[in-house]
Amino acid sequence: MLLTRVYVTAAVLAAASAVLLQQRHVLLVETTRLQKAHDSLTVAAADARLQQEVDGIRLALERSRQRATGKTEPHLAVAITDGLLTLERGDIVLRSALVTADVTRGVRRIARVDGAGIVLDDSTRIYGETAAVPGTPGATPVPPPVPPNSVRLSRSDFEAVLPNVRPGLTVYFF
Repeated sequence: MLLTRVYVTAAVLAAASAVLLQQRHVLLVETTRLQKAHDSLTVAAADARLQQEVDGIRLALERSRQRATGKTEPHLAVAITDGLLTLERGDIVLRSALVTADVTRGVRRIARVDGAGIVLDDSTRIYGETAAVPGTPGATPVPPPVPPNSVRLSRSDFEAVLPNVRPGLTVYFF
């Protein structure tokens, strides 16, 4: 009888040990997976910060070149991550507006300007959208997504920027 209890106790302890060892293995695998995911996100975040700093340095370099040549023509700067467009002349911000953009970083020139939009040399389009009044037919509470290679801003901001731009002016996307 005593021997039977010892065998049963030993069997229960062996089974419990096997379950705990299996759980330990599962947790080690999950911990390793989470550590790899964390490492890759950390690297991606560092790369994004570095790219933003490089873009800022490029913009500062281009601005210093303009100052050195005496050019103080206006230009547009679009901070893609912040969703902010600024119309600048030298160091003076003439106008700023919130935008929604689906564009890549870089420097472009304005190719064409009309009432429907500003078209850049790579076919990127900057346009103003009329806000729908809630409760009216066709009004949408959430604006549709921005088409690829375009920047959308409010109609009033677009109309304020439009008289100050012309073909050949620089647009910085950073």
